[in-house]
Amino acid sequence: MDAQLDERSYSEEWTDEQRAFFTKAYRFILTSQDAMKHPKAPRLSDEHWSTVAHNAAWLATTLHVGNDLAIYDVDTDTLLATSEARPMQ
Repeated sequence: MDAQLDERSYSEEWTDEQRAFFTKAYRFILTSQDAMKHPKAPRLSDEHWSTVAHNAAWLATTLHVGNDLAIYDVDTDTLLATSEARPMQ
């Protein structure tokens, strides 16, 4: 599966470092479905897995770089998206 990314794939506020991290994470996840899913779960279609990979890479980038696109609430053990977070639909 080829990883096609364009400007809509990234947050407008990300730095070059964040974009590079996102791209690396996305491409790794995109090509690693068998390692990421439960062994007995069926494989997702390329289209659906691409969305999962995009959203997981977005979350990883947010948490790795420490920007304010998501906030972890320790009291409720919940990851909260701010108004800037835009997962791919």
